[in-house]
Amino acid sequence: MTINLSLQQLFGENAVSDANYLIINKNDLNLSSDANNNSEQLLAAIIKRGFDNFEGYITTETGAVITDEKNRPISYNNSNLYHSNIELWRRQLFSDRYQHIFVVEMDEL
Repeated sequence: MTINLSLQQLFGENAVSDANYLIINKNDLNLSSDANNNSEQLLAAIIKRGFDNFEGYITTETGAVITDEKNRPISYNNSNLYHSNIELWRRQLFSDRYQHIFVVEMDEL
């Protein structure tokens, strides 16, 4: 079974969207609430959250797993719809840190 991920599954429980804005709470992405989070950190956190929700069990709004008539959890798996490829593009050494730049490619199958 495949399902479309909800806004909250992809961006976090407190994500909201309207015609002009998408607002994402950094805490929902397991990031520290830091005004200095860079774009790479934010993108990586969003991609990781999406991957974490790409397959799993269907749950109620309270988080209880929904089961079938034989009490087996009902699962979903979207991996047959998308292909992703993440490659290290460049690694750079600074005096106080490494910077890793990745290329993320996602294709709809």
